[in-house]
Amino acid sequence: MSKALVSVVIPSHNAEQTLKKTLLSVAAQMEQYSNCEVIIIDDGSTDKTSDIIHQFEQWDKRFKSVKQENRGVSAARNKGVEIARADYIAFLDADDLFLKNSLPERMRALVEEDDPDMLGVFCPAVLIDSDGNVMRTVRQFDYYLSGDRLYFSSMPESVFNPSCVIVKKREFMKAGGFDETITPAEDYDLWHRMMRGGGYFKKVRTCSIGWRQHSMSAAHSKILKHYNQCKIVTKRIFSECSHNSAEEYKGGFGKSLYYGTITSRAFGASILAVVAGQYEDAAGISADIKKRMIDQISPERLEEMIKFSALRALSKSEQEWQTLVWPMVQKDVMNFISDLNQKLGGDCYSLLTLKNRLERKGIEIPGLTQR
Repeated sequence: MSKALVSVVIPSHNAEQTLKKTLLSVAAQMEQYSNCEVIIIDDGSTDKTSDIIHQFEQWDKRFKSVKQENRGVSAARNKGVEIARADYIAFLDADDLFLKNSLPERMRALVEEDDPDMLGVFCPAVLIDSDGNVMRTVRQFDYYLSGDRLYFSSMPESVFNPSCVIVKKREFMKAGGFDETITPAEDYDLWHRMMRGGGYFKKVRTCSIGWRQHSMSAAHSKILKHYNQCKIVTKRIFSECSHNSAEEYKGGFGKSLYYGTITSRAFGASILAVVAGQYEDAAGISADIKKRMIDQISPERLEEMIKFSALRALSKSEQEWQTLVWPMVQKDVMNFISDLNQKLGGDCYSLLTLKNRLERKGIEIPGLTQR
């Protein structure tokens, strides 16, 4: 099967100290993933950045550039996406590095998980110094996430840097691209704006990018400005916004916590009602369960909630779970889970994963099949 085309977008402004190493790191990836184009936006550089770009354009026609007046990194990235031919956009800052397999591994995950709610993929980052040496062995942005899926309601912080990400171009355009008025912190704003529509970013565990730390970066040289811009973005995330927002996220991050809490409580209470034989009450309570929220509860946690609620409803001890309680409640609980999955669209990730988890233990859930 042919590999999907990906456009690597690299904004550069007076980047002569790092750009060559950055482009060489891309060239190394191209040996493994050849179906790509590299778009370098020269954002009004006055040093030797243009000369370095020209060398790579002469060496490989897949490297191409656009020169514009200095308008900032957001405008440069937006321009690169605008002219990109691919449906997938990999961002890379002019001082960062693609490390071993980072492009093919992320592209593989992006193409294989054929889910319309997926906005793109990201990988963790390794901090490197100005010479490319690793500064910390612990990777940044290596979150624990149910199904490795990052949603708007997962956290309100800046979730990853642009070089970690490959996005679907249509989702980037739908969100309106980078806000050119708030640089820096423009990436913090965009990822949350994209996720606010209801989709998620998938974490790819098997690779990393190199995130260079040096005194000239915005986070180091413009600390106060960067902080104040982050305050603006944080306020947006916690504010009400109905434009292009999923129901659970219209009220902002704080309101999304309400939906997440209610979903968790509703699932536990529904199981309690099912075990107690109160099926109508269970159906009413389960109406409060939101798909995007239950998808963020790990299958291990859901299984534990079932066990806790059943033991509580029947006033039984944990020692009686496997031999007495589970055989008593299995049929009703599994029918409820099957019905709930269908009510949520028939493709609820967390419930399907729970099904597979229980099946591996020799427990069958009737009627719950993946589409």
